[in-house]
Amino acid sequence: MRHDVDALLWQPRSQPNNDSEWKHVGTFNALGYVQASKQNRKFSTCSPDMKYAAICDNTRHAYIYYQPDDGAANAVQQVFTLDSQDSSIIGFQTTNKRMYVLTPESITVVTVV
Repeated sequence: MRHDVDALLWQPRSQPNNDSEWKHVGTFNALGYVQASKQNRKFSTCSPDMKYAAICDNTRHAYIYYQPDDGAANAVQQVFTLDSQDSSIIGFQTTNKRMYVLTPESITVVTVV
């Protein structure tokens, strides 16, 4: 969920309490601002350990944003470009160490360090 310039990650509670059925589990500083600038964004997700977030376009690009460890204001960004220019991305998943990008022709596994 985008809140102002940040991206917030909420998770449903397995046992809702009186306060809320949702629990705030993380914030990616300034990612909401970046996400808003991606006109062709199709998927947005993050790694389960919250070390990075990823935004995937309709076709060739995945953008990786690393969460600063030391509270620094600037996050590091990497861009991954698929070889195929004509394929649309139909699936996207992240784990702590990898991103999986699915097209009609192939699945590409990207190791994230």
